[in-house]
Amino acid sequence: FYPSFKPLRNDTVRALLSRSIKVPRVFFADRVSKGIVELAKYFEKRGALIYFEPSGIGQVKQFREMARLSHVLKYSQERASNFLEVLHGAKPLLQIETLGEDGIRCCSNLPKASTKGWMKVDGIDTAEFKDAKLSPV
Repeated sequence: FYPSFKPLRNDTVRALLSRSIKVPRVFFADRVSKGIVELAKYFEKRGALIYFEPSGIGQVKQFREMARLSHVLKYSQERASNFLEVLHGAKPLLQIETLGEDGIRCCSNLPKASTKGWMKVDGIDTAEFKDAKLSPV
């Protein structure tokens, strides 16, 4: 059992940022709230890579802002239909759509990328598959 998501509050973010905190190399978010977007802005301005792997939209305005802040945006094909229209205008350096056993498709906007536009990478057939979430430790 996991508790339900509780948005990070702005007053909590302000209290956190009033301290001298270390800036991470990567800031990861899979949901949005006003506080999460504020943290992403703060860390992005200080050089952190912003990695956004949304599971749903939540507040559309915050979702769009987070997508536009993101350097890496990753989502599954199954969830993409819920928010692809909302992503309009987001230009992350790397956008990844997982396709299950069919592999991935990705789009790089890196300045020195050797490819432009979307490219597909096929899935790899394996003799054995273990899911990290299901495998015993």
